[in-house]
Amino acid sequence: MTKITRTFIASAAACLFAIMLMTVRCFAYDYSTITGTKASGAEISGYSGALEVNVVDFGADKKGKKDSSKAIQKALDYAIDNGSNSVQIKVVVPKGKYRIDKLLEIYSNTWLYLEDGATIVRNFDKGCMIKNAQANGAGGYGSERNIVIEGGCWDGNPSSTSRPFSNMRFGHMKNLWIKNVEIKNNYNGHHVEIGGVKGITIEDCDFHGYTGTFQKEAIQLDTISNSDVFPAYEPFDDTPCDNAVIKNNKFHDLIRGLGSHSACLGVYYTNTLISGNSFYNMSGTAIVLINHKKCIIENNTMKNVGCAIDFKYMTDYENANFHVPNSGYAGIKDRLDDNANTIIRNNDITVVGTYYYPQPYAIQIFGKKLEKSYSHPDYNYTVKGVKIVDNTIKTAGSAVRLTDVSGIFIGSNDISYDYDRYNYSMDLIWLSESSQVTVTKNKLTGTKQNSVYISGGSGNEVSSNTIKKPGVSGVYVSGGSDKNTISGNTITSADSNGIKITKESKADVRKNTVKKSKNHGLIFTGGSGKASDNILEENGLSGFMADNSASVEFFNNTCNKNKGYGIKANKKSQVKISGNSFADNSKGDVYVTGSAAVLLNAPDNVKSQDICSDKLTLTWDEVSQADGYYVYRKTDAEDAEFEQIATVTDGTSFTDYGLVPKTRYVYKVKAFLDTVDSVQEGSDSADMSIKTKLTIRGCTTNMRGSMSYTGKERTQIFDVFVDGETLIPDVDYRTVYSDNVNIGTAKVTVIGIGQYCDSADFQFDITLKSDNVMVIKPQELNSKSIVMGKPTMKAQGYEVAEAVKDKLDHTSHREPAIVVNYNSPAQVIAKARADMLGLKVRSYRELTGETIYGAWL
Repeated sequence: MTKITRTFIASAAACLFAIMLMTVRCFAYDYSTITGTKASGAEISGYSGALEVNVVDFGADKKGKKDSSKAIQKALDYAIDNGSNSVQIKVVVPKGKYRIDKLLEIYSNTWLYLEDGATIVRNFDKGCMIKNAQANGAGGYGSERNIVIEGGCWDGNPSSTSRPFSNMRFGHMKNLWIKNVEIKNNYNGHHVEIGGVKGITIEDCDFHGYTGTFQKEAIQLDTISNSDVFPAYEPFDDTPCDNAVIKNNKFHDLIRGLGSHSACLGVYYTNTLISGNSFYNMSGTAIVLINHKKCIIENNTMKNVGCAIDFKYMTDYENANFHVPNSGYAGIKDRLDDNANTIIRNNDITVVGTYYYPQPYAIQIFGKKLEKSYSHPDYNYTVKGVKIVDNTIKTAGSAVRLTDVSGIFIGSNDISYDYDRYNYSMDLIWLSESSQVTVTKNKLTGTKQNSVYISGGSGNEVSSNTIKKPGVSGVYVSGGSDKNTISGNTITSADSNGIKITKESKADVRKNTVKKSKNHGLIFTGGSGKASDNILEENGLSGFMADNSASVEFFNNTCNKNKGYGIKANKKSQVKISGNSFADNSKGDVYVTGSAAVLLNAPDNVKSQDICSDKLTLTWDEVSQADGYYVYRKTDAEDAEFEQIATVTDGTSFTDYGLVPKTRYVYKVKAFLDTVDSVQEGSDSADMSIKTKLTIRGCTTNMRGSMSYTGKERTQIFDVFVDGETLIPDVDYRTVYSDNVNIGTAKVTVIGIGQYCDSADFQFDITLKSDNVMVIKPQELNSKSIVMGKPTMKAQGYEVAEAVKDKLDHTSHREPAIVVNYNSPAQVIAKARADMLGLKVRSYRELTGETIYGAWL
């Protein structure tokens, strides 16, 4: 019997347990559809020849004392008349330092090559260093094409009077390749600004050096939407960037690394590969991607950054980052697409607190529902379809933050909290108003708050994670979040609770192992759901706690060695328990207080048997952890009420005596826990309606008193009467015979069936009949005489008695019956002897150890 203690229970706790049966699995997101990108970047090939020019030949000063912008521009202009899709113009900048006093313009089919040691230095306050020429003024991707910038260094060299600028700008073009270039020293702008370009490759470059307070990316991918976003690049037609490969670059000593901090509503950047880059010493974000889709971010190293990856389909201040399409908002919702189809994998990330990120985080996926927005159409700008896998993250704050997203897979990441730096009170993985998110097979170590925090949303899964030393809880579900599954996790040494479900949230918590939590292994406070097959051991308070009107089904769990109770129910909570095991809990196994209730399952499979006129027996299945059962009964009268008629503490059956024949009764059964000072009742079984029967005892028959022996079972056809009414065989009764073969007394038992019960016994005699077994035809005895006769089928043989001369009696001997055909005479004795005076014959048969004879003839 389970040891149970109790301090107080209100009478209301004995009412029905209204537990919500939850289906926690909704339609799961198909993560196999998340494939990322097949971006190839710039595709520059197919030239049949090349022409090379040298900027020194055009008067460039490689000592940097004179302005070389005119000379370099003349070299670049050579491509106007001489370059083509079949002829590439290579413009060479030899080793040296080249001062430019105004911007440079580059044309299609140009390869601008800076030799090692070549540096171009900006020496003016307004505008970029180099841009594509926009020779034909085309929109879309129709301006320049096939531009390569390789090698050397581009120094923005901002002065105290500089205005914000970008070192390089490119727009409305196709196929841009920047490789092995050092681009440094920018003021409140971008090192490379790219808008409306299709086919981008930036590789093996070094971006560093930034002054100013604006949070600008070293590489900005943009749309050409208006003069505020991308000035001097008319037409403004909302052309985005597409097919970008950014790989093996260095970003350091910056605010932001690369990406897009603005977008046009309903227009998306597509097919972006960010691979093998290193980001370090950045006070802002390494990668910020607004309105991107079909991306892969992989194999990057991000160290000492405030935020590693910020992926958004809306921002907190939507009017500042999203622009109105040039076509207006007509039909805009048909152009909105929340499927990001993005993979973030194999990155090595360390985030720290910075000026721009006083609460740092590694990865953020952000959506937002706009309602009554003054700037954009009301819509849920959510993000769907992102995988975050196989990353190593060390954070002084949070690792992954999700807001208003769905279909996000966070798997097989190694995430740890950095106690060696100034640390922040944040959750490692944080979900807000997000649904169908899977957090699985991660290693989560440390944090000042929760390892996994879920607020709002539905259908989230936290499974098979290894969680150690969270500052609060291993998994914390709040904010009315619905249909969550928490399964297969191993949680140790939580500073508060292993798993906590609160604030009307619902969860199915199963097959978790929670050990050494400072407080409870598992707690539901104001939440509801199921907890099954969990191991809750060595926790500082209870293995399981239900508080603040929580409603929980708690079954097949193991609660061992907890310093408080195995189960504690408090403050009007209701816990239905079944199949749990308890051992070595310091204060007891189950404790109930504060008008709470611990309930048992309703008995199942309630059946009736041995129904009779004045009694019947009820049986039911055993209820786990029950100390006994109450049995209730009423008649089926409209105003009848149930009354307790029995308390059963041994077994799962009850026989009710003293009933009225042919009366309908209704029964129910309820299990109970016998606590120290009161009783906890379970739920009622289903009602069982049973009608008592009439007795067949005292019935009469018109059975015959005797029957002749035949060697076969003897049965009769007779009527049975009860109170003058003739009963119907096989409807009201059946008969069972015994001892009805041999000579003697046969027994007939009449057994009630249908509406009748009980039984009655009757007898009749079986006697030997006087009929001859064989008829012998007398014949005159002579030497040829034989005795012939017609035998019975039952005769085994015949006894022959002969009288001979000088003897007064007959001497008998047995002869076998020689039967050829039972319808023909049989030969009993083959031949009469000469001295025979007479004979007589009788048949016999062996029956059950004795010989039965016929009459002598």
